[in-house]
Amino acid sequence: MKTVLIVEDRRDTRHMLSDALKRSGYNVLEAEDGEQALEIVSKNGIDAILLDILLPKKDGTEVLGEIRSDKKKNRIKIIMITAVRVKDDVIADYRRLGADGFLLKPLFLKTVRNELARVLGEKIPKTAPKKSSAVKKKASPKQKTQTFKNSL
Repeated sequence: MKTVLIVEDRRDTRHMLSDALKRSGYNVLEAEDGEQALEIVSKNGIDAILLDILLPKKDGTEVLGEIRSDKKKNRIKIIMITAVRVKDDVIADYRRLGADGFLLKPLFLKTVRNELARVLGEKIPKTAPKKSSAVKKKASPKQKTQTFKNSL
């Protein structure tokens, strides 16, 4: 099982990505800032990182540079993410710095899964993972009526 580190300061975005990637079969770790990300990378075997550019403490560019300068960690695949619209030459600059991919927010889960699969050399999933059998079925009209009556 591949391990993915999500580095994102927005908790809701981080949790949404984490839940989706766990359902897709990845082991997921989370960091809310650049310093925490580097600490996690130093203590764990990370295969890929989803790395926000604008982060507290150390930004994504600094984290990218530190990881790429360490020969032991240089194999980690890094996908930069940002909400800021950037020109193609900026994306090219990040690729020159060592980014393996680049995603713009808002993030679409299918796009994130496909990009992760691409950088990790995995087969790109054709469909979303199957939902758990624990998902509730839609209530029938009779059940809805009964629920309504019970609430009175």
